Amino acid sequence: MTTRRMPNLTAEQLRNIASEAVADVARQKITTSKSAVGFSHNLQRMSPVESKGKEAAISTVARKTLNNPSASGIQKSLAGSVLSQAEAKRYFKEAFNKVRKG
Repeated sequence: MTTRRMPNLTAEQLRNIASEAVADVARQKITTSKSAVGFSHNLQRMSPVESKGKEAAISTVARKTLNNPSASGIQKSLAGSVLSQAEAKRYFKEAFNKVRKG
């Protein structure tokens, strides 16, 4: 079985990806509808990250996994990746807000 890991991305790489995505959305003139907004809101509730302000906190499950000495390396890697996902989410949110506000 082949295991593939997502490479760790720097903050600058995440910003570049976000700006490219924003440019693509702006080029296609994609807009949201009420149904799309409602759908994305439900996805945020299922997120393993609990956001409070600008800082992201690890969910209880992820925290327990990281602190569990019997957890496998893969489990710890996946639980730790939640933090980078939260940062990426913040970068994308900032980028889309910049484009939306002009």
